Parts: sequence; structure tokens; C-alpha cells
Amino acid sequence: MRISTLIRWHRILLWLGGITLMIFALTGILHPIMSWTGPQAVTMRPPSLQLSGNTLQQAMQQLAALPLPAQALVKLVPYREHTVLQFSRDLTSPRQYLALDNSPPPTDETMATWLAGHYSGQAEQNVRSVTLLSAFNNAYPAVNRLLPVYQVDYHNGLSLYIHTESQSMAGITNPYKTSVQAVFRQFHSWQWLDATPRLKMVIMAILLGSALLLTLSGAWLLLKLPFNAKRRGLRRWHYALSWLLFIPVMLYLLSGIYHFSYKQLAAETAGLTLPPMQQLPVAVDTAQSIDASTMYNSASLVLANGANWY
Repeated sequence: MRISTLIRWHRILLWLGGITLMIFALTGILHPIMSWTGPQAVTMRPPSLQLSGNTLQQAMQQLAALPLPAQALVKLVPYREHTVLQFSRDLTSPRQYLALDNSPPPTDETMATWLAGHYSGQAEQNVRSVTLLSAFNNAYPAVNRLLPVYQVDYHNGLSLYIHTESQSMAGITNPYKTSVQAVFRQFHSWQWLDATPRLKMVIMAILLGSALLLTLSGAWLLLKLPFNAKRRGLRRWHYALSWLLFIPVMLYLLSGIYHFSYKQLAAETAGLTLPPMQQLPVAVDTAQSIDASTMYNSASLVLANGANWY
């Protein structure tokens, strides 16, 4: 291809490809801005507990003493100064709890409120409302993956999203971050086209393809045009900046293409699963020894080698 023809196509691609680069670059900056200026948790570590052989034995005795239905997952988790048994039947139902001592067990909502205070540092009396979310929304988008979660709202506008099964904070936001997040999703992720996924794929392929061709044609011109040619004004700045920005822009485009392609092909529920429900043990058949000085986040009940272990 002749240089003049390549220059003409490069200029034609400048309108669509250049505007595409500008839109995605400017809206992409919103992501780190949200991270830097949005609300922050006081800790990202889940609460911990200390376990001993007696605690594990006591948990097994509780399971053997009560006629409980089949469960998919049984865990020992911390709650305030107590250790409680947590029962999960499926991915969507609220978790159930059983205290190892005579204290009343928490509800799943109470557990979420306590965990929200652990991550936010806010007092429980500052909680305005607690809502169980079984679907994603604008404030808690699908990128977070975890459901169901509890939305714990505070009077100061802070909102935390708590996944009680993993005792993790799935998200933290406030009205400012939610607003910036909405702009990011509309103009960077193009959420407004989610209702027509094929149309979205075609439009994004055209936009990203034009930006990629613009970058590649520009790189070819950099190699073909004489380095020592006299350039003045904007042409001189354009030539110099092209050498500086070619690699960053190319990597930015390739990462965007990969991200978009992966999102179209990857399963929406990748990694989110529970084993099938099983009947709980009716007898204590294992006495475990454990280092009582070690801190744990949780302990799961498993069946191995014909015995029940935590």
C-alpha cells in the first residue's frame, strides 16, 4: 500500500477511532477516581476466631443432638465474642445459625449488621436499614458476582454489601460513588445496550476495531515516514507524541478488547457453587486436635476417609 493511501485511511479512521479512544480513555479514568475518592473500609480482613479441640467436639455434639435437615455447607464462624454454627442450604436462601453455648443464635440479618460494623467501623445504632438483595442493581452491579447479599445502610449515607456465607464485604458505596459508578457503566461499559447484547457486540467491535486500525496504521506510518523530515507546529507535536503514546495506547486497546471478549464468553456464575445437600452426622466420630493459639476465619465441616472433620 502506498504511503499516500495509508495516510488517507489513517485520517478517515481518526474520526471514529480517535473519538472511541477519547471516550474510553476519559471514562476509564473514573474507575481509579472511584477507588481513590470513594468510601473506604477500615479493614478488609474478615473477623477471626480461635478454635480448640473442645470447641470442635462441642460443635459435633450439637449437630448430633438436634434433628437438623440436610445442608449443603456447615461452618464454624465468629459472631461477636461467640463461635456459632452456620448452615447453608443453597446459594439464595438466608443462612441459619446455631450457638454452641446457651446464648441465642443470630439471624442472618443480625450477622450482616455485625459484619458491616466490623468492616466500616460504624456503630450498630447508626444503621438505618438492612435489606436482603437477591438481584443486582445500579448500586450493586453484576461485576460483584456474590448473591444474595445484605445491603446495610447507615444514616451518613454509607452502604455496605455483606455476603454472610463467606463473611466478606462484597461492596461499599455512598451516593457520590453510586453516581460516578452510573456514569462509568453508561459511557464506559455501555450498560444501556445490555438489553440488546448482539447489537452491543457489533457496535463495540466496530468502535474497538476502528481504534485498533487507527493505532496500527499510525505505527506503520511512524516506521515508514522519514525520521529527519522537517515538521512544524501541530505536525511536530503529533509525530513526537505518537512515538511516546503508541505502546501505552496499544496495550490499553488490547486489554479493553480482552476484557470485553471475556465478559461475553465467560459464564456469569463462574466460581459460585455449593455442593449438594447431605444429611448431617448423627454421632460424634472424630476428636480433632488443633492449635488453640492460631486464629482462623472459619472452619467447614467435611466428610473425609469415612469421618467428619472441620
